[in-house]
Amino acid sequence: MQRVVLAALLLAVSSVSSAWWNEAWTGRKAFVLDTSATGANVSGVLADVPVLLRLHSGNFPAFFEVADGGRDFRFFAEDEATPLKYHIESFDPINELAFVWVKVPTLAPNNATQKIWMYYGNTTAPAAADLPGTFDVAQTLVVHFDSDLGQPVDATAYANNPSAFTGETIPASLAGAGGRLDGTSQLAFAASPSLRVDPQSGMTFSVWLKPGTNDGERQIMRIGNESGGIALRLVDGNLQALHRASDGMEAAIDAGALSATGWQQVVLVAEASRLSVYNNGRLVGQSAVALAPIDAPLVIGAEEERPGYVGDLDEVRFANTARSAQWVNAAYIIQGSDKLVFAEVDEGRDAGAGDGGATSFFGTILSNVSIDGWLVIGLLGIMSALSWVVMIMKTMSLNRIASDNQAFMQQFKRLDPSEQDALDQAVDDDEEELDTSPVLQALFGRHDHFQSSNIYHVYHIAMTELKKRIGTTVGAQSILSSRGLIAIRTAMDAATVRETQKLNSLMVMLTIAIAGGPFLGLLGTVMGVMITFAAIAITGDVNIDAIAPGVSAALMTTVAGLLVAIPALFGYNYLAIRIRDMTADMYVFVDELEAKIGENHA
Repeated sequence: MQRVVLAALLLAVSSVSSAWWNEAWTGRKAFVLDTSATGANVSGVLADVPVLLRLHSGNFPAFFEVADGGRDFRFFAEDEATPLKYHIESFDPINELAFVWVKVPTLAPNNATQKIWMYYGNTTAPAAADLPGTFDVAQTLVVHFDSDLGQPVDATAYANNPSAFTGETIPASLAGAGGRLDGTSQLAFAASPSLRVDPQSGMTFSVWLKPGTNDGERQIMRIGNESGGIALRLVDGNLQALHRASDGMEAAIDAGALSATGWQQVVLVAEASRLSVYNNGRLVGQSAVALAPIDAPLVIGAEEERPGYVGDLDEVRFANTARSAQWVNAAYIIQGSDKLVFAEVDEGRDAGAGDGGATSFFGTILSNVSIDGWLVIGLLGIMSALSWVVMIMKTMSLNRIASDNQAFMQQFKRLDPSEQDALDQAVDDDEEELDTSPVLQALFGRHDHFQSSNIYHVYHIAMTELKKRIGTTVGAQSILSSRGLIAIRTAMDAATVRETQKLNSLMVMLTIAIAGGPFLGLLGTVMGVMITFAAIAITGDVNIDAIAPGVSAALMTTVAGLLVAIPALFGYNYLAIRIRDMTADMYVFVDELEAKIGENHA
């Protein structure tokens, strides 16, 4: 009985986890949060963690299915029933890039299977992002530099917007937009209750830096006043933290050199009796202090006569609590690496959620083709359609020509030498209109006297020229001068050239498909790979799951180019051989007819 109950419970859990949240949303995607030793290596339970999802063409090919600005995004916990608060820092469907912060209630340690679900694909859905709700109550300041106003704003509910910003905003940074300071500029925040440093709870300040030239002593951050405070600075490229007590006592922490290249996170954690400095999630300096309350402005960069930091910065954050070492390390991994979040294959509602969204390799590739790839594939599709039309039309035309040639030659060989013009007939207006198009002649023309035969056309020209020179009565006794025979030969040669041109008409379309198809496909592949790697470079998501779909989809354009060129190559060679044989038959007929005319009329 217990086994039956257990099986029923497992079945119920399975059905719940695979159920589709809302049928109005056509797509969903799972993100695995790997906190195991091979992933983010989180050692303790963390609550209310804002996790950054970096979406790009490599891991999310469905940008064209998302409503404007990503307003139809919805996020759920692993049970697909618990909604998660989130906000979108930036959404760029043209370049297929998006940065989304999702608040995860619990980030369990040593877990390689925890998931969060993202739903999308409902263009009528209202926006549901909750910017301040993405962060816990202790996070009192977050600056993404993503404001449309051109000035950075606080993303938290405390609205600690800058009192001054004399730097500049840059469009591409660690995550979306960022800021830049030149040594004389600053980012300042007025004193507020939520930015107050309380010794009982402590404080945590974090920032991502990409330094430029920082010679001498340059201030990164300071919170406090003349009576006491905490500061971060660079001294000839070395990171240093400073605590000044109200009695004038100072404690300095030398935290080692700050790399002069690339993005790196700097975190300062103040507790009642300790000051700690972290660089890229690692503890690099610590000192005992006697922390006093600080109720003063927070300044980043230059201040009065203090030269400031030079370089780029992003994700400026302040919390009125001392974060744990596990939290600092997790924040570094979440914001700056690809070791935590792994995207799974997108699922369409029609594909069925009950089977886990299983799909074929080919379907996965097609679902990851970017917009530029589809443009190239569309152009190749048009080229392929044209080449197939040409091959079909030319085959029909050549078949008709060959049939009429055979019928004409059978009757021509039975002609009496004195009646060489017996097969010649006048061309009426309808035939003259169709004569310029072998395909139309083959499909709609009459074939009662070899209208599609190119050999007959040469014969008709020869008989017309012969009648001009010896009259309408053509007999064995009619005399033709040598100049007249040369003129007839010239007319037949000209007719042969024109008939050859008709045979080769539209063949250039096949040569374009043969030569241009692979190159267009290669162009699409190169563009797709460039976009995939550019997106990965911007987002920092470099795991194989992010790279493989975009690269394989980019290669799809090369496959499309080859699918255009290969049939066109085979068709071109087949048609070219038939055209060559027909042209040779015309030249042989010209020689034979010239000899007979000379024999009978010399």
